[in-house]
Amino acid sequence: AALQVRAYLMKSIIEPKMRDLPDEDKAEMLKLNRDTSLQLATTNPNVCIAQALGRPAGDLKPYLTPELSERETRMMLRMLDTTPQHMDLLPASDLQALNAKVGRALYDKHGEEVGLLDLENVAAGKEEAACRMFAAYLDEVLTLPQAESTALIRAMMTDSSRLSEQQPAEAQPAQAPAVEPPLSVPAPAPKAATGTPASEAPAAGAEPSAEFPSGQSTLDTLGTEGGSPAGDAADTAPADPDAGPPVDLQAQQ
Repeated sequence: AALQVRAYLMKSIIEPKMRDLPDEDKAEMLKLNRDTSLQLATTNPNVCIAQALGRPAGDLKPYLTPELSERETRMMLRMLDTTPQHMDLLPASDLQALNAKVGRALYDKHGEEVGLLDLENVAAGKEEAACRMFAAYLDEVLTLPQAESTALIRAMMTDSSRLSEQQPAEAQPAQAPAVEPPLSVPAPAPKAATGTPASEAPAAGAEPSAEFPSGQSTLDTLGTEGGSPAGDAADTAPADPDAGPPVDLQAQQ
């Protein structure tokens, strides 16, 4: 019963509040999810994957250090104290291009191992590695230039559908990020928007073409295909009429 009450509070109160966090707190939330994922990779990888996929995972405190538990509590209190506010989002095509940029950077560092971000289909014995790859994805988002990182994190926690080309952006309803607050578990876990299985990924040295995970309920199936980076497809993605005026990332840096 206690877990049911907790799950209800997360879905009805906490998750909606994530959208209203100021940008600096959204970044702190992503850092917390990254650090929590790294901790859970060691203490309970299966719980880590459940968190990344946005599934209830029960009480995390037995698997976290006291310092992480304290950070989690502070973040939860901060979310409860937020008030609704409007935040402009970049057009879907721009956000998909940023997400593809993150995917290419990860591929350059980890090669075919990025296929582990297909968290729905993690092979037995690969749970810890998949958890660490998810943390690496979050870290790559955080290390983008500030204006780009802010824009991508804002979309991940406000309307992650903009990161995917599965449907026209205007036809997709706003949804909570896939990366849940560690308390509930990220949240957000990554599924890749499109792509082929990791086993079909190009040989080492080939140009990555994977379309990358799309944020907190947030990531579809990561894979690779031959040809140019899938991020190039973002150039043709329909603009979202409700997205507001485009943000000049260069000017904000």
